[in-house]
Amino acid sequence: MRREDGARRHYARVALPLMLVALSVTVIQYQIPTIMERIMDEFSMDAGSASWLMSVFTLVGIVAALPVGGLAGRVGAKRLMVGAAFLASLAALASAFANAAPMLLALRALEGLGLVAIIASGPLVMQRCVDPRCIGSATGIWMLGGMLGATLAGISRLRAVRGGGFSRALPRLCGPGGALGGGFAGGGEGAAGRCGGRSC
Repeated sequence: MRREDGARRHYARVALPLMLVALSVTVIQYQIPTIMERIMDEFSMDAGSASWLMSVFTLVGIVAALPVGGLAGRVGAKRLMVGAAFLASLAALASAFANAAPMLLALRALEGLGLVAIIASGPLVMQRCVDPRCIGSATGIWMLGGMLGATLAGISRLRAVRGGGFSRALPRLCGPGGALGGGFAGGGEGAAGRCGGRSC
């Protein structure tokens, strides 16, 4: 009973880092639509080619969904999520220095791969680390991160594009993503490493 109560007390310590990761990766996902017109101008892209900056997320998801799901079972859900958060954040920051449309598209594909891995590993982390009676609340907190991320991406556009072009706007939109992903990685045994005595 004491062990179960400990798991219940700690569910927020798992869900809050997951929420931060969801928030950061959603900002990364929605960064392009909010500044699409400026990107098209700076990279001399037409509407058709620019649309691939979003479509590549879907394409990567179709190709990588099954392999990533299997990888989560082999390397561990927490390790996969930490790696995916850093991959998506670093790719987003690197895209601020992209000097050609193909390079930007390749970096967006890496961001999409990170997103797929996070979607695959998040529920597994909660399943293994959160008491079954608290999974509903933990899932709600995780989903809240995605909603806040989409809102933040839109609000951030107003400041980001005012100060300059794409190379200035993107780090301001995506810089927090690296820090938030790193916060999950630094959670250690007390947060997402061990939760109420249950290893994940």
